[in-house]
Amino acid sequence: RFCHYSRRWYCVECHKNETAPIPACILRSWDHRPRKVCHAAVEYMQAVWSQPLLSISADLPAEAKGKVKGLEEARRLRRRARKLREYLQQCPNFPRSRATDQDRIDALAADGRQHLTTDEDSLAIQDLIELKSGEHLPFLKALVGRWEEHVTTRCLLCREKGYFCEVCRSREPLFPFDEDRVQL
Repeated sequence: RFCHYSRRWYCVECHKNETAPIPACILRSWDHRPRKVCHAAVEYMQAVWSQPLLSISADLPAEAKGKVKGLEEARRLRRRARKLREYLQQCPNFPRSRATDQDRIDALAADGRQHLTTDEDSLAIQDLIELKSGEHLPFLKALVGRWEEHVTTRCLLCREKGYFCEVCRSREPLFPFDEDRVQL
């Protein structure tokens, strides 16, 4: 039997007609159709499912980027999360009052998907599948929303780290992650 992942032939013991989307097809042409793959390929893809092994700039061709609905919004949210993370790493009240360092580390781990909050270029296979299914953006929006609420509303220490406009003297603090109001 032919494996569409390794592009090789396998016996019926090693290829059990399991199917999976092929990362190269997703990257090259945004094709998420499951194809028959050998058992070793299924195991490998399960092992690296959530690991950020792919790069948007290096691995995703320009013509494919146009087909990826929500990619730019995901990158914008991830950029925002990265900037929020800088506040939250230093906050003794995140995720709750008098939190331990381990509590803060766990809360910043983003459900084991820390790459989503540390840079906007790396991707895991899981992220590609979720972008297509529409699950990725709600996850990022909820995460950024919780973090932003802490910094701008719930935590006085974080809120005091905001900046104020020196021209109009507005009392509303400005934060680097608020790209709608601040341009760097």
